[in-house]
Amino acid sequence: MVSMTQMPSALDFPLMIVEESSIEDPMIENPAEVVVVKDLEDAMALFDSAGACKFMGISISYEEWVNLIATVTGWDFTYEEYKKTGERIYNLERVFHIREGLARADDSLPRRFLEEPMPEGPAQGIVFDPQKFDMLLDAYYKLRGWDKNGKPTPAKLKELSLENMINWIS
Repeated sequence: MVSMTQMPSALDFPLMIVEESSIEDPMIENPAEVVVVKDLEDAMALFDSAGACKFMGISISYEEWVNLIATVTGWDFTYEEYKKTGERIYNLERVFHIREGLARADDSLPRRFLEEPMPEGPAQGIVFDPQKFDMLLDAYYKLRGWDKNGKPTPAKLKELSLENMINWIS
C-alpha cells in the first residue's frame, strides 16, 4: 500500500485529499505527525478501491472527492464517510495481512536506512534511529486503534463494522 507520505515533505506542500497533510520538519521525528501517515493511507485505500489515479487524486480536494463519489454512486456521501471508508478498507487489509503472518517486525524500514548513512542531500550522514522509529510506530498503532503488536483491537474492528474479522487475528 502506498500512502505517498513523502509528498508533503519532499514537495513542501500539503495534499488536498486530507484535511491536514503538512510535515513541519521532515528531519525531526514528531509522533503528532503520524496522523498524516494514517490519513493518507486511508485516502489511498479509498483511491485504490475506486480504481482512481493517485497522481490525479492528490490534486483535487477531499470535498471534490466526496462530491465525485456521491455523484457516481448516488449516495449521500459525507467527508466523515469518506474518512471512515478508507479507514475500514485499510483495517480490513491489515487483518488479512496479520492472518497471513504479518507482525510488528515487518513494519520496518529497509535495513540500509537503519545502517547506512545517507550519502548526500539534506539528510547526508543521517542513519534512522531504530528507537525513534519504534516510538513513531507506537504512536501510529495507538492512533489507528491497534495494539502494541500492530493488530487492530476488537473495539476498533467493531467501530468499523468489521467484528466478523476478530477471529482472524485472535
